[in-house]
This record gives sequence, structure tokens and C-alpha cells, in this order.
Amino acid sequence: MSKIPFTVDSNTARLIGNENVSKLDGAIFELVKNSYDADATTCIVYFDDKTSTLYLADNGIGMTKSIIENHWMTIGYSEKVKNFHSPSGRIATGAKGIGRFALDRIAKACSMYTVTRGSRLVWSVYWDDFLPGKKINEVFANLESVEQNYTEFSKDSSNSLFLELLSKNFKTGTIFKLNKLNDSWNKSTIENIRKYLSSLMPPNISESFKLYFLDNSTDNESSALSTNNDNFEYDYKISFKVNKAGKARISIFRNEFDFKAKEKEILKGAEFSQSDEKYFNGSPIELNKTLSHMFGLKEGENPIGEFSGELYFSKIRRASKGIRERFYYKDFLTARNYSEDFGGIKIYRDNFRVRPYGDPNSSGYDWLLLSNRRSKQPAGIAHPTGAWRVDSGQIIGSVFISRLITSLKDQANREGIMESKEFSLFRRFIIQVIQEFEKDRQYVCRKLDAYYKLSHPTEKIEKEIKEKSRIAESENSSGNAISDSTKNSVSASDAQKVIDSKETKIRDLEDENRILKILATTGILANQYMHEIKAIAHNLSLKIINAKECLEIDNDPIGAYESIEGANTLRKSFSSWFEVTLDSITKDKRKRINVNIEESINSLMAAWRHAFKNREELNFTFNMKSNEKMFRCYESDIELIINNLIANSISSFESNPVPQQNIIINAQIVEKNLLIEYSDNGIGLSTAYKENPSAILEAFESNKCDDNGNIIGTGMGMWIINSTINNYKGMIDLNENTKEKNGFHISFGLKSF
Repeated sequence: MSKIPFTVDSNTARLIGNENVSKLDGAIFELVKNSYDADATTCIVYFDDKTSTLYLADNGIGMTKSIIENHWMTIGYSEKVKNFHSPSGRIATGAKGIGRFALDRIAKACSMYTVTRGSRLVWSVYWDDFLPGKKINEVFANLESVEQNYTEFSKDSSNSLFLELLSKNFKTGTIFKLNKLNDSWNKSTIENIRKYLSSLMPPNISESFKLYFLDNSTDNESSALSTNNDNFEYDYKISFKVNKAGKARISIFRNEFDFKAKEKEILKGAEFSQSDEKYFNGSPIELNKTLSHMFGLKEGENPIGEFSGELYFSKIRRASKGIRERFYYKDFLTARNYSEDFGGIKIYRDNFRVRPYGDPNSSGYDWLLLSNRRSKQPAGIAHPTGAWRVDSGQIIGSVFISRLITSLKDQANREGIMESKEFSLFRRFIIQVIQEFEKDRQYVCRKLDAYYKLSHPTEKIEKEIKEKSRIAESENSSGNAISDSTKNSVSASDAQKVIDSKETKIRDLEDENRILKILATTGILANQYMHEIKAIAHNLSLKIINAKECLEIDNDPIGAYESIEGANTLRKSFSSWFEVTLDSITKDKRKRINVNIEESINSLMAAWRHAFKNREELNFTFNMKSNEKMFRCYESDIELIINNLIANSISSFESNPVPQQNIIINAQIVEKNLLIEYSDNGIGLSTAYKENPSAILEAFESNKCDDNGNIIGTGMGMWIINSTINNYKGMIDLNENTKEKNGFHISFGLKSF
């Protein structure tokens, strides 16, 4: 037996390079990153349209003959894999050993002039030499030692600014001269490259790494590319930092509101806290969290690593005068959409962009799916039960990671970070940071909206209109002359008609909303227990087939009778599931009547017991603690509250079984108000919600996740409960969950209509 070596066709090297660096801007990006890794403080990209030549120069440490021969010429080898710190301490951005093939993507011919403290070398290659059929070791590049300087190497260029930058900044470094360009470099190409390079680096890196882009029409002022974002007219700023131990510090800065001279009056009238006064005047809201509490990890665990970020929220459009007066918004006058200029939320690894995150013209622009969240929950900022969500076009920012975070690895094709549990957790963290800002903004706007309504008492005016309308009708019917006080009664009467019409429309919308919530609950339950329902349907089918065979084939009436009895039992199970999932839709339950709460909940519990009769460990207990049992309400509302709570409890039991699974409901009617206490002995709220249990009442809040950490719960059940209780002007108490280690506990009260 003989051993034979592998060999590689020379064209394979080009294929690898082109697959990984497929776009022109990406190819230039790779070369700029190499300049940064070489400790350069200046990098120049210059297109000479007179000779159709592209130059890329840096004043880094340059390359010796040994480095070129042993490293640069070895495809797939990168010294940065092991030694990823540069001599000045920078963390290298590249490590795959194929970025040099970016040169092939740009042009067919390449010359490289590189200077170190002890050598001056010119390396050159013609990429079309990498032809199919040739072996990789049959293709050669040229390397020679020279005496020429930078300007002599670039003598074909007549651009004085380019030559001036070289002479001022360059003692060591590297210049690439690329001829026979693969792309047509027109005005549009040049502008796109300039804009793209401006977005490569985070703000303020120009202090240590200056990037220039020139063509023959560029002047001194526009040659330096700036990424400084200090001039944002932002409404909110959110910064965060996570350390190795998983401790997260979140700072939220309010910059949206301006109370002018009335600040103390408004803060007092809107019932803001003493802390709020500081927050409105520049002090940040500081939140200290841990990844272990947020995501149920082990104490001190941080599977991602250290990272930080800064986000900015600004309204896309200037608010109307009425809205500005209601919420005391600052008037920035210019309502710019900064996302058009700066993109969305970008990720930077060691001071360079990770594409395509935040790119306006790519699928990676909204990589957090903020627009999807917004479309699912389009509530207004002051909605009493809805959760306002920011849109992707309203928020920009930067998130900073490092190659030291080994759990977030770049894809080989430079088109993003590899999908993993850690990256999913990373995204979830940033979304939760955004949620903290969303909660604060809605908290402020809800209070200001309530204050505005107190200051503009429409209910009082409406009551006055109704009274004038009543007096006018009385005077007209009695034939009396209309008094001076009601001479305008016609307008009041007409206004009353408008009010009546409005109230009718509101009632119709409330009815529609009630039906939608019932249907949503039905969908949630049907989806959650589809496995059980399908199993019953399958077994019912088998019983019927078996009964038919007993009668037609086996002449066995006893066997047929037993199968029919079994089918009847399964039919009753079906009926129980229908009672749980569909019975609330019946028309009589959608009427507001005096409901016997004891009978209603007992009936519902019986349906749940029968549906889960095979689970001996599952116990349902209901106690009516008051002699008074009648409560005026929509019976369907009581059922959808109880159904959603029970569904959540059973889901908790299934994910974390306990020997005895108890669901307990206590109800009583006090002064015509219905009070209900609900509890189970499941795992309870996750640590993410223990400190703030009311967060689970917001729409789409869920901590049910699959094995990859992706949220799979609908997050609608508790929102439906909260919304329904609010319709009864009720209150919810979840504080018991902060005290108890296990189990879920909720108390709520409903006021009678």
C-alpha cells in the first residue's frame, strides 16, 4: 500500500476567494481590515480614473520576505489565529487566511509595495494565471527587492493629495496597485464605496485609525471619512454593558420631553416620582441585571462573553402640534430619518463592521425583527393595556463585540455571525434592553396622557351637553318658550346625537374585540392541546372501525357493543375539549347578564377535569367563599380568564413535572365586586420576571423557548387576561410571585357593570 498526497487545482484558490469575497465593497473592506491589523494609523483608498488604477495604501508595519513567503503565499494560513494581538495591542479582525483573494475580486493584475524597517519589496501577480488544469504549485508570484520609495512606486499617479498623504504619514507600510479592474468604476460606484467605507467603523475610531477615500476630484476636506455620530437629535439614548460574570448595566437617557417653566406643576399633576425629576433633567435611569436572572441561567453564567452597545431612538416624523402639546415633546424642527444616513443597529467586532447587520439595503437591516414585533402589536404610545413597540426605522446604534467572544463566530462568507444558541441569546438580550426603553417611554406617555385628560375634562363637557339637550327637549315638548340658557339647545341636541352614535360605535368595537379575544384564546388552547385532540380523534376512529368489523365480519355483537361504549367515552372527552375551547363562543355567553359565578366556574372546572381525566396527578380545586354568587358580566370573559390561566399552569407542569399538580381557584363577591385568587404549584415565573412580574401582562411577553433559545410562546394569554380585567376597571396583584420561590399566583378584582 502506498500513500498518495492530495493536490489542488489552481482555480480552486480563486473560487474560494470569490465565494468568500463576492462583492466589490466587501473586497475593499477586507483590505482595509488588513491595514488595521498591520497597526496602520492611516489607510488610503484612491481610484485614479485617468489610468483606471486602484491604490490601497497603509502605514502599517509592512511585510518582510519571510512573512510573504511563509504566510502571505500560503492559502488558508493566518498567523492571526494564534497571535491575534498586533504589536501595538490591537485585536486582529481577520483570521481565515483568504482575505488576500479580495485582490483577485477587484482586479486581474496586482502589484504590492511593502516596506519594513529593514527591507523594501515588490510582490506582483496576475490572477488569470490561476487557470483550470494547473496545479496550485505551478502558479507563481514575483518577488523582488527594490530601492524605490512610495512616491516612485506610485509615479503613475498624478494626484497631489495622494502623494502628499504618502509623504507625510508613511515610513513603513504597504501599497497595493491594482490594474485591469473587474468593475466599471463610474460616479455611482465611487459614491457607493465612499458611503460604504464611512459605515465600516464605529464613531471616534478616527483618533487611532484615519481612513481616506480619494478620486481625482476629491478635495482635502472630503477625503477623510468620518463616522462621528455626535450630532444626533435623539429622543432617547440607551447604553448597556455586559461583563464576563454576566452582570449587565443598562442606562436609559430621556431626551424627548420639554416641560419648560411648568415642569414642577406638570410632574406633580401627572404624579411622577421624585426620581423622575432627575431623569427628565439628564440623569440616566440605571438598571442592574444579570443574564442568569434574565434567561434562567446558572448564577454567574455568561455563555456570550463581554459586549456593550449604544442605541438611539428618534421619531421618524415630526409630531403634530396637538400631539406635541399632549406629550410635551421637544420640537426638533427637523424630523430626520437617521436610519437612512447611518443604517440600523450595527454590530462591530474589534472596531470593524460585521456585515450585513444594520445595512439599509440588505435583509440584515432589521436583524432583530423589530418591524415584525411592531406589526404584531401596533398599540399607540399611551394605550392603557397595549404594549407600544418601536419600529426598526426609529432606532439606530452600535453593538460592540470582540473576537475574544468565541461563541459568536463569523460565517466563512463574511455575511454575518453563525446562528447558534449564543447568538440567539445575544439577540434576546438586546431586544430586552429595547423593551426596557419601550416600557419607560410608555410609562411617561401614559402619565402625561392621563394628565392631559384631567386638564381637558371632556367628560364634564359631555355631561353638560347631555343636560342641555334634556332641558331643551323638555321645553319643546311642553310648548314653553325656550329659555335664554338653552337658546343654543339645538347644537347641544345635535351634539348628543353625535355622542350617542359614538357610544354605539364604541360598544360595537368592544363586542368585536371581545369576540376576537375569545377566538384568540380558542386558538391558543386548540394549538396547545392539538396532540390530545388528535389522539382522541384517532382512537375514536379505531373504535368505530372495530365495532363495524365485529358486526359485519366477526358476527360479534358483544365486541361491537364494547367498542361502541368505548367510542361513546371518547365522544364525551371530545365534548369536554369543546367545552374548554369552543363553548365560550356561544351567543348567550356573549351577553351581559347576572351570572352565577359558582355554577359557571364549577362547570368549567368539570370540563377541564374530564379533558385530563387520565392525569391522576392533576388536581383542580374551586372554592366559592361568599354567600353571594351572582355577578353581572359577560360569562365568556370569566371563562377566557380562567382558561388562559389553566392553560399556562398545565404548560408549566408539562415542562417541569411535580408529583402532585394543584390548581386552586378561590372566588368571592364583595360589595358587588368579584374577587378571584388563582394559584398553582408549578415552577412559577422565570427569574427574568420575578423582579417585575407585571411585565408578563404585556403583549407577546413569553419565556417559553425551544432548545436553541428561540421564544416559542405566543405571549398573548396574560395580555388577554389583563385587557379583559381592565375592561371591568379591575386590578391585578402579582406581588406574591416575588415572595414565593415556586408556583404562580395572581389575584384580581372585577367591578360590576
